[in-house]
Amino acid sequence: MSRRSSKKKKQKRFVEQCTGTFSASRNGFGFVETELGEVFIPAKFVNGAINGDTVTVTIVSRDNPLGAEGKIERIEERSLKMFVGMVVDTYTVKPLDSSLPVIKISGGLKGAKKNDWVRVRLLDNGAKFTEKLRGSVEERIGKSATLAGDLLSVSKEFNLPEPYSDATELFASKITPLELDRKDLTKEFTVTIDPEDAKDFDDAISIREEKEYWYIGVHIADVAAWVRPGTKLDQSAFERGFSSYIPTMFRPMLPGTLTKKISLRQGADSPAHTVILKVEKSSGRVVGSNRFHSLVKVDSRLDYDGVQFFLEKGKTPEKWGVRLKKNLSMLAEAVRKMREYRAETEQFLSIETAETKVICDEAAGKVIGLEQRVQRESEAMVEECMLAANSAVAVEMIEKGIPGLYRVHGDPEPGKLEEFAVFAEGILKRRTGDLSSRKVLCRFLENLPDDHTKYVITSALLRAMQRACYEEDPAIHFGLGKTRYSHFTSPIRRYADLFTHQQLLMFDLKKKMLSKKKAAGIAEVLLKLEKRNDDAYFAAVDRLKLHFLKQFIQEKTGTLFEGAVVKINAQGMICDIPQYGIRGFVPTHRFTTIMHRRPPKPGNLIYLYLDSLDFNAGTAFFRPV
Repeated sequence: MSRRSSKKKKQKRFVEQCTGTFSASRNGFGFVETELGEVFIPAKFVNGAINGDTVTVTIVSRDNPLGAEGKIERIEERSLKMFVGMVVDTYTVKPLDSSLPVIKISGGLKGAKKNDWVRVRLLDNGAKFTEKLRGSVEERIGKSATLAGDLLSVSKEFNLPEPYSDATELFASKITPLELDRKDLTKEFTVTIDPEDAKDFDDAISIREEKEYWYIGVHIADVAAWVRPGTKLDQSAFERGFSSYIPTMFRPMLPGTLTKKISLRQGADSPAHTVILKVEKSSGRVVGSNRFHSLVKVDSRLDYDGVQFFLEKGKTPEKWGVRLKKNLSMLAEAVRKMREYRAETEQFLSIETAETKVICDEAAGKVIGLEQRVQRESEAMVEECMLAANSAVAVEMIEKGIPGLYRVHGDPEPGKLEEFAVFAEGILKRRTGDLSSRKVLCRFLENLPDDHTKYVITSALLRAMQRACYEEDPAIHFGLGKTRYSHFTSPIRRYADLFTHQQLLMFDLKKKMLSKKKAAGIAEVLLKLEKRNDDAYFAAVDRLKLHFLKQFIQEKTGTLFEGAVVKINAQGMICDIPQYGIRGFVPTHRFTTIMHRRPPKPGNLIYLYLDSLDFNAGTAFFRPV
């Protein structure tokens, strides 16, 4: 045998393997992120792996349009030890996480019955896997389709932190701020603008004019003066990462007794960390900024509804004085100019989204309403000031070499952007242009029709985007069009902002700061905590929306819902119902009868009746008229 043929045989025997983290889809297939790039795993090659597992993969093909295709050879480490699910029968539990299969149960149900939520320990935790996963019930959580049971199941599934203990709250109430040299700004007319039901007040705004400039003061609660780096309270805040705003289950990042003291309260002298923005009146350009520790006094606590009414109608409550109205009008004018300048120079993506607020009657254990909220000028006014302050702080940290965290939002992956363009063109019946060009994408968003298709298209665009994260080096924030951007303005509810405050305080005091390497580690942890927080919030809100819909089934009202078709596949049709911010599902057998009349397509309006609710999956099922 020749040396050449022997070499060929050796090449054929070579198996390309790599290790990575498996991400499962609801449809059975998944992807593994490896050092060789992303590997597609067909459902038949998943071999018992579940979301988050560390696995070894054999590459079986590089000809797949989705990229490298592989087969999971073995599971190196299970990511999941515990999960929450609903009891199907004596022997099986259906996990709340829809990417997991139904799990067989060994042992008893600990008093749980059919349709109860339970917490289960996964028994298959070793390196040797089996396709038939088994679990053992650890505890009964509560009855499904009840407000308390559903919310508690979400809390347990995502390991949300428990409320602070009474002892910690008492300890926190006795903390006093670090003594610092502060600039007295208590004579500056200062306001807070927040939702009516705001729980903490960590930012305030002031404005004055001088010749051709506005001077906008962004005053942030000086949390770092109260929460020192390395203390138990700092560690506890880091472990939580964020405040959790699940309806009826608010979990603060910091103890409530402390946030009440830290908050910028009306009429009180409050320690603050201030950024003064110097804004050119003729252009709206921020030409300079100055950061320092201050003492402020909030003259008026305002809410978004009241400010919006003033901006639209010019009317105010009697208690609003001339000075307040003058300053608010000046601030509105300044912010409009700033936003126009930013739109021209940074070409930020103006994506109009609606947030669904769930209104609960906790005493009755009922959801009594869903309220759709689109950002108005009053919210945008505050946001613009916060964006400018965050940018100014990022620039200062970069210029002075202060290790920090930067908010980064990468460019969309070309493949996903192309898929979105095809989707949008199918709805609009026109070409989108090259959406990889920021200018073209901005113009595309500006020219969207002001109807139901706008909601469908912008929602699809958001899903095509990458997830924003924290990194130790500044980089592009695709949505904002910024390359130097940090988080500074919410230190009561986000640890990234508190870390920024702590680093700046150490720099100001000429003390040792945490290293860039430490910042990178913090960024990695916060990415996971932020995803956990977001996933828990959406899982909870999805189930609360079902509680709202339950009334339409119980009362048999035959209510007609207006939906917009988002996607059609072999299983059925996905529809968005913008009025309530609900995504519904129409099984295939429910709409085949209308296919001969007018086949539905993505972007079409369709009228629906509510059929049934699945509280485990967080899904509402509809049928077309």
